[in-house]
Amino acid sequence: MKCKTLCTTQRADMTVEWDEISDAASGIFNIWTSGGDLDFANESWSHLAAGGLTSDECVYDLTRTLLRLIALRLIYGEFCAAKWNEQSEKPISYLVEDLEIDPLALGLIAGDYMAPGSELGDLFSLRAAALEAAVKRLKPEVLACLLNAYGGSIELNSRLSRTAANLDANDDSGDGATVTGDCAALDFIRNHCKR
Repeated sequence: MKCKTLCTTQRADMTVEWDEISDAASGIFNIWTSGGDLDFANESWSHLAAGGLTSDECVYDLTRTLLRLIALRLIYGEFCAAKWNEQSEKPISYLVEDLEIDPLALGLIAGDYMAPGSELGDLFSLRAAALEAAVKRLKPEVLACLLNAYGGSIELNSRLSRTAANLDANDDSGDGATVTGDCAALDFIRNHCKR
């Protein structure tokens, strides 16, 4: 197990709680002034925890967990682009600024997912490429966890659609925030599942 070689101390709870990352998350999930994206991230974190995806048993697990927060942000940002044409993508290297990403664990996670022959002339470029590769590797498991938690692509699409205005989960105002039909954002979720 790769993790065992990176472990030095173990904590009793062995999971990253939302309150431990909430300050960093507020800088990562800041697309909407309503705060709906941050509320969704908080809610999603509990689903990731229930799915066993928030471990901090060792440095390797902690790094994977923190990168899953970034994967969640990228999924959300891609959804916003598909749903509202809201371009909100910051480079991953900026999104992780307030997270303690271990460089050795990052290299192990990115591993085979790094594009061979890339022009990586400096440490910054190498780290950026490793972050991209690692997050790309973790996105499918984050999305699968969310699909399971919300009950499928239509339900996840509906929940994500309510984040721009931070609408109540039982909103029946007829403003289109609860999505039951097909649309570009739903297609994004469905197509992402096939990757």
